[in-house]
Amino acid sequence: MIVENAQVIAVDGSHAIVQTQRSSVCGSCAVNNGCGTAILNRVLLRKYCTLKVMNPVSANIGDRVQIGIAESSLVKSALLLYVLPLLSVLLAILLATIIFGSELTDLTAIVFSVSGFIVGLSFVSVVSKRLGKKPEFQTRILSVDSSDNLVSPVLSRSN
Repeated sequence: MIVENAQVIAVDGSHAIVQTQRSSVCGSCAVNNGCGTAILNRVLLRKYCTLKVMNPVSANIGDRVQIGIAESSLVKSALLLYVLPLLSVLLAILLATIIFGSELTDLTAIVFSVSGFIVGLSFVSVVSKRLGKKPEFQTRILSVDSSDNLVSPVLSRSN
């Protein structure tokens, strides 16, 4: 189970909207100061992330909670996102090679590749919507945390 601390900022029926503080592993790397990725993370990375998660523990607004998702679900989702478009590109190139043989031009290969990529992304979209409805693929609140180590800028902002 991958677990993260968060704070509930809204409740919507059986779900809650939580806010987590993003962190990057770049801070622990030895070449942090000289790395382009670390610099981009500091400049571009949003400090907070808002998620809609299942709320089986009936957490309330302002509660500090632990959210989690199963590692296997995360791995399956990552494979779906990265492997299916790649496979569809390879299949499109194979199809173009079968259809055109030695007459295959670079432009035709590019068109088939882009088309295969778009078909792969469309397939990922359809499959991810179906998987997203399954409880094992949804992030959920695991417990209400009694420690006060998270502060939400949304809740602490004065209006």
